[in-house]
Amino acid sequence: MDALWFAHKLSERRIAQETAEYLESLAQAPIRASRQQISAVLQSLRNEPGPHVHLGDTSWGEPVIVPLIELVKACGLTTGGMGAGKTFFACLIIEAMIQRFTGLRSMSFGLLDPKGELFDRALYLLARRIEALQGAEREALLNRIVIIDFSSREALSSYNILSRWPYTEPTGTSASG
Repeated sequence: MDALWFAHKLSERRIAQETAEYLESLAQAPIRASRQQISAVLQSLRNEPGPHVHLGDTSWGEPVIVPLIELVKACGLTTGGMGAGKTFFACLIIEAMIQRFTGLRSMSFGLLDPKGELFDRALYLLARRIEALQGAEREALLNRIVIIDFSSREALSSYNILSRWPYTEPTGTSASG
């Protein structure tokens, strides 16, 4: 009788354990399927020709490597809360563009940065690349750089749309007196 009771307790424990494992595998199935689909998309992006940008890794450790052209072929907007990593994300793309400018002559970018942090980092990345280049490549990059500083009170270029037009009245003077 004791042997039968003991065998029943062992099998009961084993059944409970196997049931818990099976239910856990059922709960994880949608996550596994989603990861497989995402991994397939990421693999296809990695296999596309041209320069790529490593944006980071997934939560399960797979690298997110995207063709640069997919990131810059249309207008984009990056939003997020303070400290979310918007500037560092943009710097990854900017650096990839700067590093590969010779092969992508038709590619350009512009920055609108109200705080100036991204602008400063972009200037740093440009300066670092210019230092690394020599000769015709260096001159070609320098000739492509146009900086428009909307915060400047001086009309340094015709691009500064925020500066006073030459034919406007000075501040504080109005036509009505």
